[in-house]
Amino acid sequence: MKKFLFSLICLFVFGTSLFGWDVYSGADDATKAVLAKVDTLIAEEQYQSAFSAANGEDCQEEYLLAKRIEIATNYFAQSIMHQMFAFKNLEEGQTLYDVRTGTGDYSLMMFDPAVSAGSYMAAHGEKPVLYYALGAYYADVRGRYGDQWLISVEELYEKEAENFRKAYDGGVYDAFSLSELATSYFYLYDTNSAEEIYKKKASEYELNPNDNYNYALILWLSGRSAEGLPYMEKSIEGYADIPEYQCDAYIIAARMCLSTQNYDRAEQLLIECKQKYPDDYRITQYGITLYALLNQNDKAIESSFEMFAIAPTNPAACQLIMQEAQSAENMEFLPGFFDQALVLYAENSGALENLYFHYAYTLLLMDRNEEAWDMVRKAREVFTQNGTLTQEIDDTLDQIQYQIMLNAGIPPDAIKNMME
Repeated sequence: MKKFLFSLICLFVFGTSLFGWDVYSGADDATKAVLAKVDTLIAEEQYQSAFSAANGEDCQEEYLLAKRIEIATNYFAQSIMHQMFAFKNLEEGQTLYDVRTGTGDYSLMMFDPAVSAGSYMAAHGEKPVLYYALGAYYADVRGRYGDQWLISVEELYEKEAENFRKAYDGGVYDAFSLSELATSYFYLYDTNSAEEIYKKKASEYELNPNDNYNYALILWLSGRSAEGLPYMEKSIEGYADIPEYQCDAYIIAARMCLSTQNYDRAEQLLIECKQKYPDDYRITQYGITLYALLNQNDKAIESSFEMFAIAPTNPAACQLIMQEAQSAENMEFLPGFFDQALVLYAENSGALENLYFHYAYTLLLMDRNEEAWDMVRKAREVFTQNGTLTQEIDDTLDQIQYQIMLNAGIPPDAIKNMME
C-alpha cells in the first residue's frame, strides 16, 4: 500500500515528443494525412484537439492508436497513474507546466495504453509501432513515478525492453528507442544484448553521453578497456554540464587506462579531474594505484598521505591505501608511509590507533613477522591507553598474532595453549 501514498496526479514535464516521424513511416497515405494534421495541432499546443483528431475511418488504426499513446504520454494536462488522462488546448503564453501545477477542472478519461494496445493486437496481430509506443510509455512511467507506480522499477525496465525489442525486431526504432532499449538491458544485467543495441545505434546515430558511458562500462567490465576508453572519453565531454557524472567518467576512464598500462593517459586524466573536482577522494585513491604500478614509491607515499589526511581516524583511509597497494602488487611503499605518518600524527591518538592497527596487518601480509608482532604490541598499548580496546579489536589483534605464530611453524594446538 505504501506506493499508493504517492500523489496520484503526475505534474512534471519531461520534454517534447520522443516519437520521431520515422516511427510512423510505414503508414499509408490516408493515415499519414491524419497524422500530419495531428502533428500540426501538437505544434500549436492544441493537445486536446490533437488527441481527438488522432482518429479516422479508412486509416490504419495501429498508427493512430500509437499517436494517441504518444499524446497521452507527453502532452497530458493531468494524469492519474498514467491510466487516466485529461488534455487541454493551451492558451497563448501558457505551458504544460503551468497547467499541471495550477488549478483547474478537467475531464479525466480512462485510457490505459497497455490495455488499449494489447486489445488491438490481440484482435489484429502484432504491430511494431504499438510496441514502440508502449516502450516509450513505460519509459515515461519509470521516469515520472519510479518505484511509486503499480509495478516495480525492475518490472518497468523489463516492460521497456520487451516492447522496444519487439518494435526493433519489426524494424521500428529510432535513436531514442535504441538508447532506452540498451539502457533497459544494461540495468537488467543483460550486457550482451545492451552491447548489441549500442553497436546498432553507433552505426546509425550519434551516441549520447549516457550511451557512451554505459557502452564504455560494458566494454571495460568485459575486459576490453582499450576499446571502451574512447567512449568513456566522449562521455567526459558530454557531461561537461553535469559535474557529478563527469567526475565519475574521469575516474572510470583513468581506471580503464590503468588496466591497459596506459599510465601516461591515466595520470593526465587524474590531473584534469583533480583540477575540476579537487575534493573527490577517488582521484587520490587511484593516484596511489598509478604510482604503485610505476614503482614511484615516493609519489605513492605522497598520495597515501593525501588519502589518510581526509579522515585520519577512519579505518577506511588505511584500508583504501592498502587495497590499492595490493591491487598494484606493490606493498613496498607502505612501511615508509606508516613510519612517516606515525611521526606526523604523533599527537592524534585516534590516528595512532588507526595507523598501528593497520601497520601490524600490513607487516603480516608482507611476511615481516617479527615487526608485525611488535606492531601488534604497540597497537594494543595505544588502544589500552586510550580506553578504546574493544573485544572485537582485541580479538583481531589476537588473530594477527595467531597467524604470525603459524607462519613461524608453531603447531596450532601449541599456539592455542600459549594464548589461553
